[in-house]
Amino acid sequence: MPAGSRFGERFRFARIEQAHRGREENDSAFARGVGVVPGAVTGYKEGDSPPPVARILAIAKRCGVDPGWLAFGEDSAAPAPNGFAGWLEHQPAAPPIPLGEKLPRRHKKAAAKKPRRASGGGP
Repeated sequence: MPAGSRFGERFRFARIEQAHRGREENDSAFARGVGVVPGAVTGYKEGDSPPPVARILAIAKRCGVDPGWLAFGEDSAAPAPNGFAGWLEHQPAAPPIPLGEKLPRRHKKAAAKKPRRASGGGP
């Protein structure tokens, strides 16, 4: 993949990678699989505009490529291909939020305040 590649080039490469892994499918089936219309797949190939992050994750999973690479390319601030997914898997989970514990006094006051009404009339 050339340095400084655009999303459209990476998308086309990802589809080739998908076929290479034995999961080739036409654009309509691929579009259904990632939750877009077939015209969006054509737009991604042509590089009109990259999809939102959630869609990039679905595309990367379906094609079997690293989502960080698909989103940012190899010359970006993102980790190298296959590095981002591995890095993400090894991040510690956020601590659980304890339910039923008493809030400190300063939080009780903030939670008890009623939201202000916007001026300008109305009921």
